[in-house]
Amino acid sequence: MGVLAAFVGWKFGFTPVGVLLVSLVLVLVVVSFIDAATMEVPNALSYFAVATGVLCAPFNALLGGDWFVRSVSALLGALAGFGLLLAIGAVGAWVFRKDAVGGGDVKLFAAIGACLGWAAVGPVLFYAALLATVYVAATAIIRRRNPFGTYVPFVPFITTGVILHIVRG
Repeated sequence: MGVLAAFVGWKFGFTPVGVLLVSLVLVLVVVSFIDAATMEVPNALSYFAVATGVLCAPFNALLGGDWFVRSVSALLGALAGFGLLLAIGAVGAWVFRKDAVGGGDVKLFAAIGACLGWAAVGPVLFYAALLATVYVAATAIIRRRNPFGTYVPFVPFITTGVILHIVRG
């Protein structure tokens, strides 16, 4: 956990963006462990991350433009993250006739959108979904059983997707 925070801090320095991203990565790592152990995402941590992203938006150079554009971008990012995962969850619930995306994952994606901007929501979701798919496929092959019908904690993959996005960005 400290290594990831140190890397992000090294990449962005002691700047408002660096502090925000270190905070985001630390929250995501903690929530990843909680999700892996309990299959739950604490609302308090998701709300904290959304509020931090929105309140720090005027100082977040990743969002581009002046303070107003950054603030709007953070709000749009939160809505995009929340809305995209909510829509995927609704379609998944309709297709599979059971929950496909947890509510905590939806709220956590709002935080990612608020901190990284609306344009980061798609790439982070792509990385997370790809990694989760590889994990489920590999697990199914190794255990020789059908993975359908089982739930997988998604936050560890979301966290990895955010880190990949930060590294690539």
